[in-house]
Amino acid sequence: MIGTIDLYQAITEMRRFTRLGKPFSFTHIAYSYTKNKASGIRRVKKALLCPQSPDAKNQYSNHMLNYRDLSDNSLKRCWQPLIIEFEDKKVIIS
Repeated sequence: MIGTIDLYQAITEMRRFTRLGKPFSFTHIAYSYTKNKASGIRRVKKALLCPQSPDAKNQYSNHMLNYRDLSDNSLKRCWQPLIIEFEDKKVIIS
C-alpha cells in the first residue's frame, strides 16, 4: 500500500475514473444493515460506479455507492464509510 487518500477525495476519483471509462480497484468491508452483520472484506479489482438509488427507494443512498464489479459484471453496493482502500491507498476519514 502506497500512501493515504481522504474518503471524499477517493469518491471524487472513483467518479472521475468512471466518467473516463477507466476501471479502478478498491476494498471495503461488506456489511448488511438489515442483517446487522459484516461479512468480511471485499476486494474489488475492477469496478465502475453506477447511478445511485433514488432516496425514495433507499433511505441510506447518500451513504452508499452503487458499482459494477467487472470481474463478473455484477451490480453491487457498499457503504461509503466502510471503504478502506482505493487504488492501493489507505482511505482515511477526516
